[in-house]
Amino acid sequence: MATPYYSGTIDDLKRILKTLNIGSGTLDDLQTTNVEASQADIDQKIDSFLSNIYYTPLKQIVRSGVTKYPDPIPEIARRMVCADLILNTLVDIDTSVVGTAQGVIADARRELFELGSKLVGSTRLEGQREKTRNHFVPPGIAPASDPTPMA
Repeated sequence: MATPYYSGTIDDLKRILKTLNIGSGTLDDLQTTNVEASQADIDQKIDSFLSNIYYTPLKQIVRSGVTKYPDPIPEIARRMVCADLILNTLVDIDTSVVGTAQGVIADARRELFELGSKLVGSTRLEGQREKTRNHFVPPGIAPASDPTPMA
């Protein structure tokens, strides 16, 4: 079954959180609704970073019989969701872990900016449809895209 969130399942996230020193019993208090709210928020942020180049939301691809989102999106999303949970949901977290979480968010945003800006060295997301864009005209003077009709 395909997961609706870029970051995967709650169990995927708990495995990452267990590797951090976030305090005993904290994961037991983690509510499914809190995790899903964080996942939805992070998915929306990822889509906003990538919407300059790709049509969003991203589509899942099938590779070697496995349905997944294109790399490196799931890994970036997992790191961002875990950091978001540490910063906004979990309580009694060690201050060094909070600092690490803030760094994780900054690194993930940098990676998404590179993917969404098509900077040199960034990879193309497999199986995703790119928007047409003139790479020779600065974005400030490029013609605006057609307005999206309201439903």
